[in-house]
Amino acid sequence: MGTSDDCDLLNQEQERLKGAIEMADSICHEINQPLQAIVGYVQLLQMDIEATNVDDELLRKIQSLMKEIDRISGITRKLATINKYKTKRYVGNQTIIDIDESCK
Repeated sequence: MGTSDDCDLLNQEQERLKGAIEMADSICHEINQPLQAIVGYVQLLQMDIEATNVDDELLRKIQSLMKEIDRISGITRKLATINKYKTKRYVGNQTIIDIDESCK
């Protein structure tokens, strides 16, 4: 492969990375906005339930919900740190961005 071909491949890789970073930033912003509202409402529910000692099962469900919200927050934090373009195979012979590898 010649130098021109190498430059073209490098430019394509840089454009893919730029597109992936821009998309990740947009997704993070769009997810984090409603997620913060959900966190606020869930915390208010949790405080109400804890104050009344009404239902331990409901409190456990709300705590599980908070764990999943934290998990989503962790994913958006990873998306915000993407600094390279790495892919992996996915269901149905698709290729997707490997978030874990792309933010190392």
